[in-house]
Amino acid sequence: MGSRFNSFYHDSQHEFVEAMTATLAEAFTRSRRPPLPSVFFSRQDQLFQEDIEKLENIAKDLLRARREHPTDKRDLLNAMINNKDPKTGESLDETTIIRNMITFLIAGGLKWIPGTWSEPVLNFYKVTKRLRGSCPSYSTNSWPTPRPTRSSKRK
Repeated sequence: MGSRFNSFYHDSQHEFVEAMTATLAEAFTRSRRPPLPSVFFSRQDQLFQEDIEKLENIAKDLLRARREHPTDKRDLLNAMINNKDPKTGESLDETTIIRNMITFLIAGGLKWIPGTWSEPVLNFYKVTKRLRGSCPSYSTNSWPTPRPTRSSKRK
């Protein structure tokens, strides 16, 4: 869509990522709320609505920028802006595009989460490997032999 929300090159998270994370966390919390009147949750409801508005405003800004400065990119945003339904000839309205953008950005964010674990796991592996080579208590000979399982005893 033309913007990067990652934090690889910044000290803090992009405001879209912060709002997305807070919105998803609150949505999960809401699913587990006790059945009390909403007056007990007015502060959480206000923050939830503010985060949703932040997501919508960022998506609106991206959409406006793309419409003001069109490109020939073959991406989802251009597809939503330029394509029409083959049967009705209708285009997507702005609200639908904005909601789809938010959905795609959240889904894309969730897609990379497993990849995020690769770096800590790799670092753990490297540290463990160094410890095995430099510390006698971490040598490969000191690891306990696995006990046989029921399935291995049957063989």
